[in-house]
Amino acid sequence: MPTIGTKLGAGIGTMVMLCIAIGLVSYLQSRVVSDKIREITEVREPVNTAVHGMESSLEQTGLATLGFLSTGDAGFMESFQTSRNAFEESDRKYGAAGGADPGVKLRQGFKELCALAADQIELRNLQSRDMAALLKEVDEIEGLLKDRIVSSIKADDPLAYRREQAALQMEVNANAMTKSLGNFLITGEPEFESRLHRAGSEFQRYFDIYRNVTISSEEKEWTGRLALLSGHCTGLAQVIADEHKERKQKLAAFVLAYTDLGTILNDRLELRTEKNLAQAKEDVLSTEAAANTRIAIAVLTCV
Repeated sequence: MPTIGTKLGAGIGTMVMLCIAIGLVSYLQSRVVSDKIREITEVREPVNTAVHGMESSLEQTGLATLGFLSTGDAGFMESFQTSRNAFEESDRKYGAAGGADPGVKLRQGFKELCALAADQIELRNLQSRDMAALLKEVDEIEGLLKDRIVSSIKADDPLAYRREQAALQMEVNANAMTKSLGNFLITGEPEFESRLHRAGSEFQRYFDIYRNVTISSEEKEWTGRLALLSGHCTGLAQVIADEHKERKQKLAAFVLAYTDLGTILNDRLELRTEKNLAQAKEDVLSTEAAANTRIAIAVLTCV
């Protein structure tokens, strides 16, 4: 017959085993909950944060590019570079946190977007330089016409009227070229490009008239300078118009690439990562509730 000591020993041993069982159940359930929480903090939330960071950087990149193209403000260039770096940093975090598809397509698309933006910026700077050069040469033409040619015409000159009219018409058409070009750059209407060509042709027509009635060697020198300036201005005006048309084409490509990237981020990545994060949080709550239930059952069973 078992003694009291034997019974006490068996009872204490049984209680210890039951406590170990309860502790083991509690430990295993807490591990399950901890794994779920770790998945959220180390994977789901970083991926979701990275996607939101890329979306924000994409918007800033687009706004900075369009802002610079509209105003030429150097501050937009700084914003463009900052947002570009921020996108690449968010993309690295996205990959490091376990983000997969469509990471490669997204990176390639953003690279192409930045290349299109750089082309736009370079074209705008080039167009601005060409426009400044054109206006400078048109001012030189006007100065040559007013200060040299018109002022040199004398009343007793038998061809004075014809020479003066030719000079004035050249001045009118030089101004018409810049005005037509400016309107074309603002509106993009083909009619203004046609007016630009007509003004150039008219300038050349009156230049030919003036060249046929030049008398002195000084006037011939002015004529040579006018020929050089007018030819260069006409060609430069067409170059600026062509640059503007190229900018419009590349701007359309930029907007399309920007829209495509926004679609990838908003309709594919962002919705998916937010849904996964919300589902992971629900899983944590349900896992925690199930763990508590199992622990309570284990305790009651052991009791």
